[in-house]
Amino acid sequence: MNNFMSFNSIIELLKNIKKLYDIKEVDIGALEPFLYKDNNFNIVDLITAIEDLSLEVKITTNGSLLYNYIDRLKKTNIKKIRISLHSLDNDTFMNISKSNNFNHVIKSIKEAKINNLPIELNSIIFKGYEEHILDIINFCLQNDINLKLYNLYYSPYYKDDYDKYYISAQDIVKFIKKHFDNYKIIKEENISKRDRLILKIKNTEFIIKDDRSLNRENEYCKNCHYIDECGEQFAEYVRVDPDLYFYPCYLRKDLRFNLQDKNILNNLHKFNRDINIRLIVSAICNFKCSFPDDKSNFWCLKQGGDYKWQGK
Repeated sequence: MNNFMSFNSIIELLKNIKKLYDIKEVDIGALEPFLYKDNNFNIVDLITAIEDLSLEVKITTNGSLLYNYIDRLKKTNIKKIRISLHSLDNDTFMNISKSNNFNHVIKSIKEAKINNLPIELNSIIFKGYEEHILDIINFCLQNDINLKLYNLYYSPYYKDDYDKYYISAQDIVKFIKKHFDNYKIIKEENISKRDRLILKIKNTEFIIKDDRSLNRENEYCKNCHYIDECGEQFAEYVRVDPDLYFYPCYLRKDLRFNLQDKNILNNLHKFNRDINIRLIVSAICNFKCSFPDDKSNFWCLKQGGDYKWQGK
């Protein structure tokens, strides 16, 4: 697999998709997009070029490099920057990320907030480590930052750890309600994506994805042997890797479709009526997201593929 998506290939692909489907935005996600480079182009150049196609851009990052790009990002119209933060305790942060970039992440969050960039935090909740999420919730309330809470996706790569650390969306809600009195709960139902519960405390929203509200009517899910364990909505995104292959499922590495094939491109709507584009522009990450007890097993959903960890 290529380390990075080709800049020109991305723009050409998006132009072709835009001709066929009514897409309005592009998500740039894992692994770490701020490592992206292609000749003299970096991630902000790519964001600007995508915006020039009249598409809005959202990006997900671990935040370790974001602060270097604040001034340039202010000149874009970026719609959302999601920053992953799973603990405010430095030791636990290092155990989870296998990185010593905690101070850089906090610096990125604070500088982005000061400069009015549209940030939101993402956090994984591990059973037994709920107090770490309580710290992050209070941090978000103090800084008026929205937070999206995730539980673990099932994966055969870490089945025992999944059984140990998984906590349901309903238990996450119970945990938050136990610690806060004044809240409002809104349920958002979505046919093509998972339902979401939104807890609103003061002016801050805490979004919890519900892994029970999943559509399993497509031909691939019906006969899949992971159907009872899987917590993913099939083809929720058109997830595109650096080689321009579309993967509709994290668990099924055998399901890959070449988007340079016009027949595949013309029939994306058969996977999901909503075409939500998520680009994996970098096959490299400087974090190696692991379980909080400092074991070697890691929970990054990209494991099992040709991705690379660039440790420091």
